[in-house]
Amino acid sequence: MHPFTPFVTENIYKELHTMIEGSSDTILFAEWTKSDGSFIDEQLEESLEQIQAVVTAVRSVRAELNVPPGKKSDLYIKVKDAEFAKLLENHIGYFRSLIKVENLFVGTDTQKPQLAASAIISGAEIFIPLEGLIDIEVEKSRLEKDLTNLKNQLEKVSRKLANPDFLANAPDDVIAKEKAKKEDYQERIEKLNKNLEQILGW
Repeated sequence: MHPFTPFVTENIYKELHTMIEGSSDTILFAEWTKSDGSFIDEQLEESLEQIQAVVTAVRSVRAELNVPPGKKSDLYIKVKDAEFAKLLENHIGYFRSLIKVENLFVGTDTQKPQLAASAIISGAEIFIPLEGLIDIEVEKSRLEKDLTNLKNQLEKVSRKLANPDFLANAPDDVIAKEKAKKEDYQERIEKLNKNLEQILGW
């Protein structure tokens, strides 16, 4: 931090070295800090990555379904092994603060609740009950409307790309943009269909 906050680091350096060694020189003559491999805990890092994966997956589902940020919900997680379940149970505090989890149900035999959105991460299936979380009918109508609009846009761009005259006369960059649009529409339609299926409980 010394290049960015030199006065602060200089003072901290002098105070610490005075306490430990009885005297201190300036930090300007100190050796560059070296990493101590004994502090690296790969198992801990892996555990945090698993917790982060759950948080990311749940946030993604909530965002896609327009769940109000402050609204709490239960969380069901089916895991492959009991050790993973124990890890998640021990860190429920993270889930309560980061993804607004009310109750956590986790285990190797956890069942998907009715009318629940789902996500899959390595070693686990995640289920978020939607009842009481969103207005199902309102969200269903919104998704169906968006789906219809995207299908119309996809049909237009598909017709354009199927037109030999357009392909023969349009500049390459214009054709490339239309192809990118088509891919984007197809991807968004796929996501909307998935969200709609989850809401309908299929």
